[in-house]
Amino acid sequence: MKKIQKIVVVGEQRKTESVASTEPRKLRAAAYCRVSTLMEEQEFSFESQTEYYKDFIESQPDMELVGIYGDHGASGLRMTERPELQRMIADCMDGKIDVVYVKSLSRLARNAIECQKILDQLHEKGVYVIFEKESIKSNDDQFSLVMKLYQSIAQEQSNSQSQAIIWTVDHNAALGRPAYKCCFGYVKENVNETGITERERHTWSINEEEAEMVRTMFDMIEDGASTYDVAKRMTEMEAERGNDFVWQSCKVCWMLRNIAYKGDLLTHKTVVKDYLSGKAVKNDGYREQYYLKGHHPAIISEEQFENVQTILESRSKKWKEARAI
Repeated sequence: MKKIQKIVVVGEQRKTESVASTEPRKLRAAAYCRVSTLMEEQEFSFESQTEYYKDFIESQPDMELVGIYGDHGASGLRMTERPELQRMIADCMDGKIDVVYVKSLSRLARNAIECQKILDQLHEKGVYVIFEKESIKSNDDQFSLVMKLYQSIAQEQSNSQSQAIIWTVDHNAALGRPAYKCCFGYVKENVNETGITERERHTWSINEEEAEMVRTMFDMIEDGASTYDVAKRMTEMEAERGNDFVWQSCKVCWMLRNIAYKGDLLTHKTVVKDYLSGKAVKNDGYREQYYLKGHHPAIISEEQFENVQTILESRSKKWKEARAI
C-alpha cells in the first residue's frame, strides 16, 4: 500500500505593513562666537563670525539653525562673565541643540579646567562641539589629549597677556598717570579724545554736585556728627537730587579715609595675584605702590582731612576700649 503524503496548501497571506515616511531628523545646530575686546577690528571679526556660521548652518541640508550665541568684548578666562555662553549651555541642557560650532578652542575658554567642565556638561546631554580651526570634534577618541595641549598653549598666552597688562599699568603709574576709575566727587575727562597725551587722557576734574556732598561729610564729622547721621544726610541729599540711593555708614567711613579727597592717590591698594581667578587681594608687598601727591584737584584741604582722621581714630579707640570692658 502506497503511503500518500498529505500536502496542506496554505493560501498566500498578504501582510499590509504601514511604512511610515521616516526622514532622518535634522541636526539642531548652533554656533558660539566670542571676541575679547570692543576694538574696531574685533567688531568686524565678531560680525564676520556670526554671519559666517549663520550662512554655513543654513546651507547644510541635514541641519537646522537653532541660534548664534555671541559674547562681545568678553574675557575667555571666566564663564561667569559670558552670559551668552551660559544661555547656550542652558539650551543644550534643555535638549534644544545637538551640535555646536566654535571657531577654536580658545574661543570657548582659555581656562582648561573650565573648558573641560563645559564639555562634560554638553556630552552628558549628547551634545558635541566642533572646533573648526583645530578640525576636531569634542567626542573624538583622541580629543582629550589634543584639548589638553591646545588649552595649555592658550592658557600660557593668557598669562603672557596678563603680564603685559600689569607691566603697562605699573609703567603708567610710575609716570603719574594710573588708569584708575574716578571715585565719587570726580569725573575723568578727555577719555575718548584723540591727539592728546596719556596724562591729559587720565585727568580728573571735580564734579561739583558730588563734591558738595563730600564736603558735607567732612564738615559734619568735624561738627561731632556720627557716621550714621552723615549717611542719613547723604541719603536726603540724594533724594534732593532725584535719586533713591540709600547711603550706609560703612561707605561713609571708607570715603572719609580716602586720600583722593585731598588730591592724592595711592596705586595698587589691591592686586590680582591669580589671573585665572581674577580675585583681588590686599597688596601686602606683591606689587610696588606709588603715592602720587597732587594727582588731581583736592575737594578737602589736607588740614581738614587729617583732622577728620584724628577724630575717626579717637572714636575707634574708644569703641574698642568699651568693647573690651
